[in-house]
Amino acid sequence: HRTMNSLHNNIKFEIEHPSDNNSLSLLDFTVTINPQSDATFNFYKKPARSKVFMNGRTALPASTINNVIKNERNRITERCTSTNDANQHLQNFRHILSLNDHQLITSINQNHHTTRTNPKRISNETFFIHLPFISNRIDRAIRRIFKSNKLEVIPYYRNKNLRSLL
Repeated sequence: HRTMNSLHNNIKFEIEHPSDNNSLSLLDFTVTINPQSDATFNFYKKPARSKVFMNGRTALPASTINNVIKNERNRITERCTSTNDANQHLQNFRHILSLNDHQLITSINQNHHTTRTNPKRISNETFFIHLPFISNRIDRAIRRIFKSNKLEVIPYYRNKNLRSLL
């Protein structure tokens, strides 16, 4: 530990030690080992993490917003051994969403596993088209036009980031 911290003045490593109840937090989960050597897992969020989440009125397609919400919900449920713990963390997540202008839509309240019985297959005749995102209404209209004309075209949107702007 001393050797690693002496390598550079601006880089300092920490050592995490288990708490009194044999728990250790790693990334986004906490593992607890009971006296019988059984491990239980729970979702972990650093105390310093704020209640800021992507704003519900952001100018992104609704499908992107819904996928971000679903992914966060899945992270919570996949890291909890106990259903009660998962439900408590999901309730906190719903509260954070409401603080960030999200309407509680049905996908937030669904069970975390949704399986598609007939997955969409992309054939060799499928084309992808890069379009600027304007609104959900225009996105649906464009997709409807392609579908009604039996064109296998999938519009996609690339978010602007610093790299693309530079």
